[in-house]
Amino acid sequence: MALSSKLKDAYQNVNIIITPDKIILKNKQGVFEKPLTLTLNDIRKQIERIGFHKPYNSTTYDLYFSEAVEKSNLPYINFIYYLAFYENLKVPTLMEVTSKYLEMYCERVGNSKAGALYKVKPLFVENSITFTSKEITGRIFRAYNSFHRELELFFQLREFKDLYVEYDFQKDLHGIDFTVLCNEKEFGIASYVNTRRSTEWKNVKDTFRHDYSKLNMIDIIAVMSANKGKVNCYNRKGVYTYSPVFIKEKYQEILELSK
Repeated sequence: MALSSKLKDAYQNVNIIITPDKIILKNKQGVFEKPLTLTLNDIRKQIERIGFHKPYNSTTYDLYFSEAVEKSNLPYINFIYYLAFYENLKVPTLMEVTSKYLEMYCERVGNSKAGALYKVKPLFVENSITFTSKEITGRIFRAYNSFHRELELFFQLREFKDLYVEYDFQKDLHGIDFTVLCNEKEFGIASYVNTRRSTEWKNVKDTFRHDYSKLNMIDIIAVMSANKGKVNCYNRKGVYTYSPVFIKEKYQEILELSK
């Protein structure tokens, strides 16, 4: 899906960067830093406290799904997730992400039997479709738990003191979830789920959208079901994060490649 020029322009001068010891917000007002004192254990406890809770069930699913919303060029959910993490220095809940998404990106345009109606602000897209808060909540939910897995992965990699790991939102837009430095060699980390849709989308990004030819890319693929291959995730109250054993294997791979 090609991004609109408006959507690209809207993110030109903003960034969120997470390093091992601080989190940085950059926008038109300046550069703002906060110390990052949270531990891996803190993040795991917060994820487990939130748990996995679908906002819909089999009866209400249709209220939370819109084909038009799924296929639209919407402003980035990951930016809102990491912005909420920056602001509160804790893993954001689905409600917090959804509320902030509607506040920052959307404007209310009316009501329907299904609830309040919204459109994306003209700053971000032209001719936005109309959607309900439930439809955007459903869209956010279907991406939401993957951000938990990515954040927890950052803190796992941060535990290896001979690695320097960094999240950069602008690099995330180009398919690089984290940058890792080891023995002065740089690696790009791509984290995604072992599903047909995720793999197909990753192939599109690798082939058409991004040039990784000058990067040492390492795929860290989440496998949550035994019928998809060797399970490498740990179930934290319904939220699947990478198992420490699997990440230790990836750490060893990075060490070998950095020699």
